[in-house]
This record gives sequence, structure tokens and C-alpha cells, in this order.
Amino acid sequence: MPQKVKVKNGNASNANPSWDVNPRLSSPGVFLQDSRMLFFRRWLAFLLAALAWSGCSSSNPSKPAAVLRKPLLLAPVPVRMAPQPTVTNVHPPLAKGSLGVLTNAVAETNAAVPKTTVSTNPPTDAHPHPEINLRNAFRANMPQWVEMGQWSTDEGVRLVSQAASGPKRFELHSNRGDLVLVNGSQTAYWNGQALMLSFAPQLSNNHPYLHRADLQHTVSPLLRKCVCGPHEGKVLVIDPGHGGDQSGSRTVVGKQLEKDLTLDWALRARALLANEGWRVFLTRTNDVDVSLSNRVAVAESLHADLFISLHFNSFSNSEYAGIETYCMTPAGMPSNLVRGSEDHMALPNNAYDDENLCWAVRLHESLVRDTLAPDRGVRRARFMAVLRNQKCPAVLIEGGYLSNRKEAAKLITGAYREQLAEALVKALARHE
Repeated sequence: MPQKVKVKNGNASNANPSWDVNPRLSSPGVFLQDSRMLFFRRWLAFLLAALAWSGCSSSNPSKPAAVLRKPLLLAPVPVRMAPQPTVTNVHPPLAKGSLGVLTNAVAETNAAVPKTTVSTNPPTDAHPHPEINLRNAFRANMPQWVEMGQWSTDEGVRLVSQAASGPKRFELHSNRGDLVLVNGSQTAYWNGQALMLSFAPQLSNNHPYLHRADLQHTVSPLLRKCVCGPHEGKVLVIDPGHGGDQSGSRTVVGKQLEKDLTLDWALRARALLANEGWRVFLTRTNDVDVSLSNRVAVAESLHADLFISLHFNSFSNSEYAGIETYCMTPAGMPSNLVRGSEDHMALPNNAYDDENLCWAVRLHESLVRDTLAPDRGVRRARFMAVLRNQKCPAVLIEGGYLSNRKEAAKLITGAYREQLAEALVKALARHE
């Protein structure tokens, strides 16, 4: 029988046993069981204290404090980035009839500097597929994009889809003419002539979508209401660009000045228009410098019904060639050509947006057809002071590139400038 140990005042002795210690502790199994129970109780107390501290225990005093709430699982929230405009560098001119985005510089000053065009395509993410990009655009601003199938049905316009080997084309046919749209390209074609949109059409589920601004300010005027109106007795102001100290650009062949070529073009056009019903006035008839504000004032004082500014282009890349025609960018739309920063506010000439487009398309079509010059398209810009403050329909024409040797060789000849004048007059004298 094992010897009992007497514990007295914390000391053990071998004296006769007197059971001061709990007899249950004499069994090792029972001692281990009690130790585990003590550890479990302490662990449970610690757990309850931690839950109470973290706010997971019930705050209702009528309920036990140890009642735990059911955990709430939160799904990750996708983050949508704000759309950013895409800035695209100037591309070289494309061959006549080719599909792509055309960009260019206007010779408004003596020095030709590279230009950029601001492309405001639908908001995109890193995925290049146009359908994915368009879905993102819809999420960001769905009302701004119009499905052309339903629109053409509502407007009585026939929509034809062509799945060619290249970019998909869509044709809108009306009794006024045919408009070809190219998926992903700002260049459209009105009766075969190039025309720049502000936004590239897009596809979604194989359906073409067009931005509402282009639909309102470009497509609808052309297909339904583009009428220049009768011109008998109307006042036409022709503005020969530059003059005096503002000589403009110089031809690479013959070294002739732009100011002299524009004046000759304007004088020829005035002579041909003598019997066509227009009352024709020029902003200058000799080599003088007329400020841009005075050119606008001349048209306003004469109560002009139409203002046409004549220029020739020039660029550092000598391959650029062809005719471009400009009118004011409608308010709220991005321009095809910008210089520096621009805002999209309304300007005085925006009161004539539809008439501007109609005259620009008519004049451009006649010039390209009769001269066989490369078609650089009808474009929109708002930095041209000679246009933006006009209180009548106004158009600016770039009759060719003085920096291109082949085109300059033609422009310095009187015979070619006579062709330009005749093409201008044909458009102005046409009756609708």
C-alpha cells in the first residue's frame, strides 16, 4: 500500500497521514480529467470574451450573450473605370475609295505643323474586340448609341449589311442618296464621297450602332432634309485666304504664294457666277491683309446668305494630296481636326449646322468629281475663326496641297485653277 504524504503549511513530510488533500487527487486518471476540464472552461471563457469584444455576441440583453450571428458573405464589387478619350496621331492620306480614318492639317498659318485628331470612340477597356468595347459603352451611356436596324425601319430608310472580307459595311438608302458606314471607322461615304463622322460606328451582336450625335447632325440631315435652297438674288461672300503680309504657304514647284493663288481662284469664280443669280462679293480683291474678324464683319454687313473661304493646304509630309472641305463642328461633338484644346460649347455659326453640312457636301462633291483630285473628305472643325462667328452658312475649302509636287505643278497653272472655279460654280448654280 503506497505511503500517504501529509501536507502541512505547504510542506510535505513522512509523518502519519492525515488526509488534508482531496482523496480524488490520489488517482492520476481523475487528475488528468479534471485538468482537461479546467483547460476547456478557460478556453471557452476566452472565446466568449473575444466574441463579445468583436461585436459578434448578441446585443439584445434578453438573449444569451453567447448567441452568435450568422456570418455575412459579401461578393466582390466590380470597379468600373470612367471612359477616357483616345488620342490618335495623324495618318497619311489614303487612296481614293479606301476605307479608313482620314486626318489632316489645315494651312491656316504660314508654318505647317503636325496635327492630331481626337477620337472619341465608345469607352473601351483593355479588350480590343469592338463588341466588348460597345457593351462597355452601353453600360456607361446607353442612350447615346442607336441601333440602326430599328432606326432605319422607323424612318423608312433601307439598311443593307455587307459582310465583306474587310471591315463590315452598312448602307443606308433613301431617295436623297446612299450613305455607307464602316464598322470601326470614322470615314463614311455619301454618294461615293468621303465624309468624316465624329464617332466610329460599332457592332454589338452583329447589329450596327451609331452615335446619336452623328445620327442627328450628319445622317439625318443628309438622308432627309439636306436642301441648300434657291439662290436667286442671294448674297454670296467669297473669301480669298491670306493676303498682304499673311502670304500663306508656298508651292514646292514654282515657289508661288498661297495668297496669290486663292485670289486668282476667287476672281475666276466671281466672273463665272455673274449670270447665275448670285450677288457675289469678295473680302479682298487685291494683295491686302484682311483680319479674320474683318472678314466675318464683311459678311455680316452684307447680310450674306453664304460664306466660302478659299485656301490651299501644306504639310511636312509631301505625300499628302487632295481636297478637303470644312464646316463648323456642332455643339457637344468632337471635331475631326483640333488645334490645342477645345471645348464643345455652342458658337454663333452652330445655328446653321444643317445648312453648313449641305453646302460643304455639295461643294466638295463637285470639286472632287470635276478635278479628279484625291478625296480627303468633308470634315468638321471649330478652331477656324473665319467660320465660327459667321451668322450665315459658312464653308472653308482646301483646294489642294502646295507641298505635294504633283499637285503643286497643277495648282500653279491657270488652267487648273479655272477647273477649280468651274467646279465651284457648278455646285453654286445647281437647282434642287
